[in-house]
Amino acid sequence: MGYANERGLCFSLLVAAFFSIWLTVSSLLGDSFAGITGLFSPFVWCGWLSASIAALSRFSHRHTQQVPCLELLIPLFMLANRNGQFFIFCRSTALPSVDELLFVFDKNFGYIEFVLGRWLHAMPALAQLCTWGYQCLPLPVLAVYLSLPRHVGPRQHQKLWLSFALLGVSGVVFYQVCPAAGPIYLLSGAFPFSIPVVSSPHPKLMPFSLLNAMPSIHFAIALLVLLYSRYCRRAVQIGACIFVLVTALATLGLGEHYFIDLVVAVPFTVAVDGVFDLLCDRSQRRRVYMCFSLVLLWEIALRRGWALQLSRPTVWLFSIITVMVPFVPLIPRFFSSPACGPGAPVRLTAALPAGPRPAQLRSSV
Repeated sequence: MGYANERGLCFSLLVAAFFSIWLTVSSLLGDSFAGITGLFSPFVWCGWLSASIAALSRFSHRHTQQVPCLELLIPLFMLANRNGQFFIFCRSTALPSVDELLFVFDKNFGYIEFVLGRWLHAMPALAQLCTWGYQCLPLPVLAVYLSLPRHVGPRQHQKLWLSFALLGVSGVVFYQVCPAAGPIYLLSGAFPFSIPVVSSPHPKLMPFSLLNAMPSIHFAIALLVLLYSRYCRRAVQIGACIFVLVTALATLGLGEHYFIDLVVAVPFTVAVDGVFDLLCDRSQRRRVYMCFSLVLLWEIALRRGWALQLSRPTVWLFSIITVMVPFVPLIPRFFSSPACGPGAPVRLTAALPAGPRPAQLRSSV
């Protein structure tokens, strides 16, 4: 048995052993500790599935081994995210939600989530597909990781998972600035069939609700997958585009987010992904600071109600600027050839000095 097969077997057994321990401990603790153990969380289950796929990929030599012990880090990421959601769930009893403010502000976009929600209600198969896409976050990230070519270097492999982890951690922090749950939790059974009129929006307590709407981490991770798919084959890029569309449809159509949550998720993704570059290259700090500033400005303006005083054309103008500005420095790199990416081999050619050709040498002899 080769070295790669031995490592694949070793990590497969480790994943199976830790999965058995996790399942046993979760069952013994019971439902009262489900928020901590994440026993019934689809995200954690997808984390274990991704860990198994990563372990099995060592047999086919597709595992780049650029991230040590990735098979055990993926479930750890998902469990940490689950614990963060449990913290937000407990905080909802004391932290007022600004869902009414976001709901009134969403009028500028025509309440598009209600339109998509009725569309999904009329097509159960598409709604189920969106539900699956909404819950399988680690799988597309792992697919892009395994599809990254080796010539991009270990930095991009490590940066992908670092950004994936930072999105979940920093998301919990930004949720406290502009806490919101989503239209389906604000309106309960009224979504998506009727749009109520809120005359005087104000923050209010929504006990035992997950205030994790602003910004949308689901859409941010989908954008992260699309961002790193530029190094991969065309088929992976097409799959990443489909995943972004399904995630956007799911976040809005299922009532989990408002449209502005997706808009703010764009600079948030670019900012978190740039943190790794900021540690290595100080020249990137302007782009990172600008993106974080955009996120904070939107969250403060929405929480204070200042954004409700803007006209519809102004809201659309600011939204377009929010989406486009973070990607201006990335446009040349996105359309560049993967062969010219970081770590790609460079072939140097030098002009040969002028001299007699072989035919001339034969004739002179």
